[in-house]
Amino acid sequence: MKGNRIIAIDILRALTMFFMLFVNDLWSLTNIPTWLLHTKANEDGMGFSDVIFPLFLFIVGLSIPLALQTRKGKGESTVDMVKHILSRAIALICMGFFMVNFESMPKTNWAYLWEIGMALGLSLLWLNHKRMPGNTDQRSRLFKGIGIFILLMLALNYTNGPDTGVVALKPHWWGILGLIGWSYLVVSLGYLLIQGSLWKACMVFLIFHGLNIWEHTDSAHMPAFKIVISASNYSLVMAGACATLFMQRLRKKWKPTQISGILGAIGLVGISYGFILRKFYILSKIWATPSWTLLCIGIGLVCLAILIYLTETWGAVNWAKPIKAAGTATLACYLIPYFVYPLVALTTLALPEILSAGWLGLLKSMVFAFLVVKSVEWLHGKGYSLKV
Repeated sequence: MKGNRIIAIDILRALTMFFMLFVNDLWSLTNIPTWLLHTKANEDGMGFSDVIFPLFLFIVGLSIPLALQTRKGKGESTVDMVKHILSRAIALICMGFFMVNFESMPKTNWAYLWEIGMALGLSLLWLNHKRMPGNTDQRSRLFKGIGIFILLMLALNYTNGPDTGVVALKPHWWGILGLIGWSYLVVSLGYLLIQGSLWKACMVFLIFHGLNIWEHTDSAHMPAFKIVISASNYSLVMAGACATLFMQRLRKKWKPTQISGILGAIGLVGISYGFILRKFYILSKIWATPSWTLLCIGIGLVCLAILIYLTETWGAVNWAKPIKAAGTATLACYLIPYFVYPLVALTTLALPEILSAGWLGLLKSMVFAFLVVKSVEWLHGKGYSLKV
């Protein structure tokens, strides 16, 4: 632990973002192991890809108490913190909104140009202008204005098919960033209400877990409902917040080795509970079933426990430095492929077939993820970063 930061959380975030880049590139490969891929909605099971996004939600939850405690320590009022939470949530929801609408477009040259424009508009709008070289308030307003203009033009010129013409953008399923935004909004506001109380946080988690079960319970007397999105997302984020609050309690009396053991044991209990729930609800990421949710929470806790042991007992931190930017500039890492993929499609560039299949293809995707992280690290060093 360093100040109010827990190094294990930073490394877990970096690893998760790196592997998100990796699994998001698997669509470009053939003849790869099925256990790496997403399972179908009605298939009882989960592949490696099905664990990455829930881990990211779990990490969002791990960071919420630390971030809000830091703001409170700086003297920010509750009103200021609510404004900050709202601005971040709106930014993420807006990004997810545009991204999910791109996914609905037929993949034509116009769609690829639309994707590049979307990535550019979002980047300009949420550039961290304070870090940019030669920054001025006038320049910041100009870049933000250009970003907003690009996004408005894209919205006005959106089409989801040659036969339907221009249609309005619509939420669909909100997209990855949109789901993160809604989850962050609800859990962060809830955290402010419970004022950092561990037992209240656990109670809120149980409520979200109950709502997640309710979503999948077919009953004429108790029709299922959602708070915008599935309660599975809120459960994953709230579980992370509970884990951080619990760690802070443990640090007052226990050593890192003991803390990692306790968290690991709780994680194994969560995994076991997930398998018990599997008897009633299949494992399905697409359907966000309670069994899948609890299994992923358990995996998150076990991963966190291992990293706490490595970083705080062994002091092993240097091994993660090559992908550090994935944990500190996560949003930029997520956006870079939205420039790369359409540019490749428009130029009709293609790798040799041998690099798009099998183990060599997997190596290619690993290298791609690494290059994205290093490019973001380079941009960050030049003063260009995103901030929401």
